[in-house]
Amino acid sequence: MTENSSSNQVSPLSFVIRLPGSPIGPDLSKHFLINKNHKEYDIFSNSKGHHNHLIHHYLAAYAFGASKERLQTIFDDHASHQRPLRDPIGTITFETYQSELGNRDAYTSYLIFFQKDIKKHGIIGAIRRGVLQNMDMLARTLSGIFHPLIHLGYAIEFDLPNVAAEGLAMAACEDNALAAFLVDKDTQADGHDNMNGNQTIETILTNMKWDPIFDDIVKFGDEYFSMGIFTNEKVISIIREYAAQWHYKDPQSSVRELYTQVMLLCASTGIHGQQTKMDFFLMHCLTSIHAAHTLLAHLTSDEAEKLLRAHLVETLLFYLRCGRPNLNVEALQNFKPTTAVATCVQGENNDNLWLGVIQQSLGVKEPHYIKVVRALALGQILYHDVFEDDLWLKAAQVAFNVVETQSMKEGEQWWDYGGIGFEQGWN
Repeated sequence: MTENSSSNQVSPLSFVIRLPGSPIGPDLSKHFLINKNHKEYDIFSNSKGHHNHLIHHYLAAYAFGASKERLQTIFDDHASHQRPLRDPIGTITFETYQSELGNRDAYTSYLIFFQKDIKKHGIIGAIRRGVLQNMDMLARTLSGIFHPLIHLGYAIEFDLPNVAAEGLAMAACEDNALAAFLVDKDTQADGHDNMNGNQTIETILTNMKWDPIFDDIVKFGDEYFSMGIFTNEKVISIIREYAAQWHYKDPQSSVRELYTQVMLLCASTGIHGQQTKMDFFLMHCLTSIHAAHTLLAHLTSDEAEKLLRAHLVETLLFYLRCGRPNLNVEALQNFKPTTAVATCVQGENNDNLWLGVIQQSLGVKEPHYIKVVRALALGQILYHDVFEDDLWLKAAQVAFNVVETQSMKEGEQWWDYGGIGFEQGWN
């Protein structure tokens, strides 16, 4: 990194997964295809605000040892539907920084601004100034279904200043609806003790599951309208109360708790008899907690708490959005992949079943799956002792079961958008 860390720094396990095999690297800062994406393509692939996933998929595959040919294929597949980088709409300075917040047309202008800021203050310094000292920008960084945060995670993991500028510029162009849910302890007269509760995340989710106050807020069939929970005053008040119940301990133990619960939310909620699904939004909670973990090694204790509490808030919102499904740990423990999927992910050598999962993730065209596998693999290495069974591997097998079986059905989507917590969605 280009900036020394604060003396008040926490030291969570800063482990990253990097497998041999790729002929590229290790210095990616001057890599042709990464720079080509940076110079030629917008971060938003269309006018609706869909995100450019090229770098995510490319770097995830690189980290798993993808061949040069596979990396080129990934690049070409994504590049085929990206928008060209547009001209700046004007010059943004520190004084005019807020003038175009939330405007996706200003992406290039913000990109130039953050490139200059990173050159002056370093990647971490720019993130600290642009995100962690500004609750409005923190909200925007977790907006867009966590994509700016995920982008910043890749920038830090691979030490790519231009990718960091992309992530910060993307955040500046997102909405700040999450800000209404966040509490900044630095501005609270009562200080930290007033906002630190005594409940675990598991207890909070259980209480939300059975709280009748949520029964009429999101209903089955509302998939295109349920994002309105972000601006619902009733939801804002209730979710703030639930989030404040979390007993935050310290960065290492708290990210461990959040990472583990997010894995269960993503993987155990979508097993229904012989059917498997994964909620699109809960899946992003998982890939983004991987990114948050990557950031933690560079943050102060207060900054780490601010980031993890904000992540929990959005996770609770997405749990509400998909119908408050059951966390079915027993179903995950007993999960058996379909015969075809089991053959793919286990391979001929069963000494390490992760090898089959990782190998298959490299060949899957869908860009989110490999990120899910990376997040789960990291979780298995760091937090394998949380469960007696290897639930992290089971979760990866569930994800592949979803991607593989759905890809066999013409016209089907890989991820579920309709609300896996609603019984009607399984009929």
